[in-house]
Amino acid sequence: MTRLVQIQNGATRAVALVEATRLRLLADVKSIYELAHAAVTSKASLTALIQQKAAGEFLDYDFRRLITQLNRRAASCPAPA
Repeated sequence: MTRLVQIQNGATRAVALVEATRLRLLADVKSIYELAHAAVTSKASLTALIQQKAAGEFLDYDFRRLITQLNRRAASCPAPA
């Protein structure tokens, strides 16, 4: 079974694949709806799209550490123009 979580910290949003005690971030995906819509419009399976988007970036699936890591990630992202 594939488990996804949608993460939000302030304006920063992300989707991640749950892998035991860690989360694998999906590249360029802001919501599960967006991911599902992309699968339908590209005629790809959702599973195939998840594997394609699975980035090498992981977060620990510990709530306290997760918030800290998201804060660091948000701080390193450039502000929108």
